[in-house]
Amino acid sequence: MGKECDQPQIAALTDALQVGVKIEYLDGSAGPGQDLQSYVCSPATPATHEPVTITLLYRPGHYDILYSREDAAELQDDDELQDA
Repeated sequence: MGKECDQPQIAALTDALQVGVKIEYLDGSAGPGQDLQSYVCSPATPATHEPVTITLLYRPGHYDILYSREDAAELQDDDELQDA
């Protein structure tokens, strides 16, 4: 076996939405001297199709969405426009 129960669900999500997902585990499962352990799941798409990638931070019990600085700045600008 060797798989967490959420991995098949993440794989189904990537195939259904055609979105790549990268999960950074912050649960102590990385080896000594490593802070994070990564898991990447991509949809089964042709090589010409670049899927959007979502990065999730797994902490025991839940996931957080991680945004790049550029994406976070865009989201903040959009929120400011909606509040105006």
